[in-house]
Order: sequence, then structure tokens, then C-alpha cells
Amino acid sequence: MTAGFTVDAWDPSYSAALDAEALAELDATSAELDLDVELTAARWRPITPGPGVAPPEVLLIADGVRRIDARLWTYADGDPTALPGIAASCAAGIVRCASGAGAAPVAVEVSRSLFSASPYAGDVVTTAAAYRARRAPGPGGPTS
Repeated sequence: MTAGFTVDAWDPSYSAALDAEALAELDATSAELDLDVELTAARWRPITPGPGVAPPEVLLIADGVRRIDARLWTYADGDPTALPGIAASCAAGIVRCASGAGAAPVAVEVSRSLFSASPYAGDVVTTAAAYRARRAPGPGGPTS
């Protein structure tokens, strides 16, 4: 059996090219946010250091980004069921800020993956990037 995929032509920033009924069948997220880490959410405000606190000699700042590059449909020849997937990029880095030396990047990592519950999903290699196939537990995410 030959496996394949097609790229959804719909811009990934607009979600998938599905009708409203199909979208309603997808599971809602189970993510929970804790807004009370530093202060209760109702009391949150910027906090200024006390008068005797000196700035650090070195400050390391970590930041990252994730992006859906494309939405895919994976399938196998002879199987009429196509399962969704996403080709995504993640990047993270650390910038070192030292007193008198300015800021300089000290670490950068970029990862690209194809996420799908499809048993047919495989690595995708293009002239622009390579996406490593990662099997999702179900088409709706971790709770499926």
C-alpha cells in the first residue's frame, strides 16, 4: 500500500478548510490556564524591585515561536479515509545580555514536525524543509 498526503490549499492561519458541521465534531481543548502564578489574576500588576536591588551582571532571555506551516490530509492508496495532519515549525533561543557587552544569541534550536494520527503519515522532505513524522494518539489530539 502506497502512502501519500495532500496539502490543504486553505491558508493555515484561517484554520482548516472544513465546513462548520465538521469543525463542531472536533474535540474542545482540555488545556487549563493558571493565571495566579505571581499574583491572583485580579491583583496582577508590574512589580518594581526594591531600592537596594542591583541589576544582574548577566541576564539570559529565552523565547520561542511555533507556527503551523501547512495543514495536510494523509491517506493510503485504496483507503478512502483521509486523516488530518499539520506540518509545524518550532524555534527557541536564548539571548545573553551582559553589562557593557550588549546582547548576543547564545543558543538557537529549530524543529519541524508533521503531526497526524494517520498510520500512513511519514516524514516529509521538501527543498525548503524536512518534517519528521510524529504520531498523534487521535485526530482530535491527546484526549481522543
